[in-house]
Amino acid sequence: MVKKLGAVVMAAVLLCIFGGVKADAAESKTYIGLGINDRFMEYTTHAPFTQNGISYASSSYLSFMGVKSSTSGNTKVFTKGTTKLTVDLTTYSMKLNNKALSTKAVMHNRTLYLPIRQSSTAFGYTVSYIKSGPVVRVKNSSAKLTDTQFYTKYKSAISAQRTKFTQPQQQPAPTKIAYLTFDDGPNVYTASILNMLQKNGAKATFFMMKPSMDRMPSIVKRMKNEGHGLACHGVTHDKSKFYRSPSSAEQEMTSCLASIRSITGVSSKLIRTPYGSKPNMTQAYRQAMYDKGYKMWDWTVDSLDWKYRHAPTTANHTISEIKKMEGSKKPLVILMHDRVDTTDYLQPVLNYLKKSGYQMKPLDNSMKPYNFWQ
Repeated sequence: MVKKLGAVVMAAVLLCIFGGVKADAAESKTYIGLGINDRFMEYTTHAPFTQNGISYASSSYLSFMGVKSSTSGNTKVFTKGTTKLTVDLTTYSMKLNNKALSTKAVMHNRTLYLPIRQSSTAFGYTVSYIKSGPVVRVKNSSAKLTDTQFYTKYKSAISAQRTKFTQPQQQPAPTKIAYLTFDDGPNVYTASILNMLQKNGAKATFFMMKPSMDRMPSIVKRMKNEGHGLACHGVTHDKSKFYRSPSSAEQEMTSCLASIRSITGVSSKLIRTPYGSKPNMTQAYRQAMYDKGYKMWDWTVDSLDWKYRHAPTTANHTISEIKKMEGSKKPLVILMHDRVDTTDYLQPVLNYLKKSGYQMKPLDNSMKPYNFWQ
């Protein structure tokens, strides 16, 4: 009676592992090794796993059993001789020679995984479980090793692969990004700024004035060619004209962005209003911009270069403000201007950002903009 009960329990365990009995749906994926005949399958990625009581392997494992595969529309087809296993790639339901199977395939990391027991037995293989691996072993008459001999032969490889896929993975440090932005250009100082950015491997975004772009199209083209963000700051930079009405504000930006498109072919939606969006960009003004799909950016660090007009003071102030942003959920968007002394204070700022592990990237149309109204 005891032996009979033990056999029933063992059968239930094996059935759960190979498929047919599903565990709780919330069960996580756990690694399991795979052997085909007398070969242990070594993986660098897309390793087999067990989930909800069913063991899965990426569908490519069937190729080592002489099974061919093809895709027709939303159906993946596996064939060997007269046997045909199909997977509906929309529902992941499986059929063996047009007869529905109870277990489904799954998609994991954009890779199709098949239930090992069902897909292997479909092509005439048997399946065993080596608990000490753990390893699911698929075999036919070509296999020469017993399961014990198989484990002994591959013990080191089995252990190394299990460690690789089960030990906690060190999480990469969060990427630190700084968005350098320059207003009011282009002008005679912009080339020097671009030279410094290029030397330091940094990208930035230039919020430019339409008349300046029209006068200096070559420098705007250089910005594009070197991977910087192209954005607009308006036409007049005159409060009384720009903020005369929602329509006047929108028209200035539309005209300005048209110049970027005409000069470079870039359809930018990035804007920064003169003197920042608060308090003048009230709801009606903002709506006029939103209706055009424009992305309105302000800043989280103001260099105050327009105020200090002294490079060491500007650099120290900017670095101090950057330090205050450490750990903030807001993006690090640094406001600077195309000025005569910009390159004098910019290099110390770049040095600090690089030393602190920041990547300096441009803004783009796909990003959610940060502005003072949030």
